[in-house]
Parts: sequence; C-alpha cells; structure tokens
Amino acid sequence: LLEAAEAAIAVRGAFVVALSGGSVVELLSPALNAAADRAHFELWHVFLADERHVAEDHPDSNLGAWRAALLRHVPIPEAQVHGLDASLPLADAARAYEQELLLALSSLAAGASRSPHLDAVVLGMGPDGHTASLFPGHAALDAVSAVTHLDDAPKPPPSRISLTLPMLNTAKLALFLVCGAGKAPVVAEA
Repeated sequence: LLEAAEAAIAVRGAFVVALSGGSVVELLSPALNAAADRAHFELWHVFLADERHVAEDHPDSNLGAWRAALLRHVPIPEAQVHGLDASLPLADAARAYEQELLLALSSLAAGASRSPHLDAVVLGMGPDGHTASLFPGHAALDAVSAVTHLDDAPKPPPSRISLTLPMLNTAKLALFLVCGAGKAPVVAEA
C-alpha cells in the first residue's frame, strides 16, 4: 500500500484510497501508524469502500473506527477524509457521496494520463463472501453507478452505502485482508 501511495504521489501529487471497515481497521492501522514518518499522509485522500448509514460516533461507523485507529494520529487534512453524511436520507447520502467521490477523482485525474480512478482499495471479506457492502446474490452487485445504497443488507445494520464493482475495479491496486478460520471455506471456493 505504501509503495502504491508513493507511486501515485510521484505521478499526480496525491494518493486516493478506499478503505473498508471491520477487521481491516485492526489489521492495517498499526502498520500505517508505524509508517507515519514516511507515508506522506498529507497527500492522501481517504474514501470508504462502504459505510453504514449511522452517525460517525456510532459504534458501527467505519469512519469512526478509522478515526480512532488511524486518522487522529496521522496528518491527513480533514478536507481529504471523505465520510458519509448520515443526516441525509440513505439514497440522498449515497448520491452525495458519489458526487464527492467523482469530483475528487476528476480533479485529481486532470493532470494524470489515466481517467478518474482509485489508486488503491483495501477490502476485507465476511464469512458469507461479501466485500465492501456487496453481498452474494444481492442486487447491489449489478449497480453500474460509482456508489450504491442498500436498505436491506443481510448483515446489521441493514442501511449502508458501498462502492460498486465498476468503481472498485478502477483501482490500480486491490488488497484483500482476509483472516480467520470462519472465512477459509469461502476463500477456498474463490
């Protein structure tokens, strides 16, 4: 991840990453905190691969977890940390998040040779095989926009937003952090 950040910063002066929550926060934040002196965090733009439609101070908030574990400890400017506005109705919050994402990606792509894209995504996986908030068999898998919303996620809380497969697939680097015996059967099937 740090190599991808360095490469993106060399090309366009910024690094755009989408982070999942859950165990990814616990697994990745210690290494990122340890690299604070060389990661050029002031040039990072952080989006969420998915987020629950809850306030940031709610225990289910992915952004809240990232703030506690990493973002309060490294010098990423607040304007470059992009969270969901949970005060809006779910569909409106998803549209607003998509607009913010696309605006940031377009402005950063202006001087780059590639179309708007994420530099990296860091994803986990649930025991059912879901990643971000894209659950097996769910209609959200077919979304073609950059961001989709679900009000019927099979895992609580049911109201969420997620980057879509087309958006996740723009990333130059995709990292999956998957551990635990409960996930082994799904990984073996992949």
